[in-house]
Amino acid sequence: QNPGNCFSQVGIASTASEPVQSWVYYIDGNIVGTGSSAFVNLEPGTYVASVIVITDQNCTAVDDFSFTVAGTQVTVDAGPDILACQETPLLSVSVNSPNSYSIQWTPANLLSNSTIASPQVTQNVTNQWFIVDVIDDVTGCINSDTVYVTQQNPLFDTLDLCSGSVEINLG
Repeated sequence: QNPGNCFSQVGIASTASEPVQSWVYYIDGNIVGTGSSAFVNLEPGTYVASVIVITDQNCTAVDDFSFTVAGTQVTVDAGPDILACQETPLLSVSVNSPNSYSIQWTPANLLSNSTIASPQVTQNVTNQWFIVDVIDDVTGCINSDTVYVTQQNPLFDTLDLCSGSVEINLG
């Protein structure tokens, strides 16, 4: 599963009662800014923000707080990679979303219908990646996943390579 590309821009800022030498902002332990404020793009979820301030008198002040970015997370799962022998591969995506959504598989030209959850691969493919994008109809956010398809050449029921009869001894 791949994370979506739908973010909210979040700004965090602080003030100090004394002149400040440096500011360092963290979100979930990762540095996100070093000025008097920081702006970051975050997916929906709960986070912990911290700021460390060093004043001109070399005093250190630390503050932290939790906050939640509103929204719903959409999960997209195209399943495990596929190894197909004689059968025609059938792709399938599982989507968990509170909103209505649209589906787009690529490359579309290799599929029976690139806008449904379970399209059939219509051409013989060898080592082909398929990408499924799920577009939230309400927010416009896009979440994606991939599946790798290996389709082996079909086995022959009969072997007709030359005229006449051929005897094969396997052991």
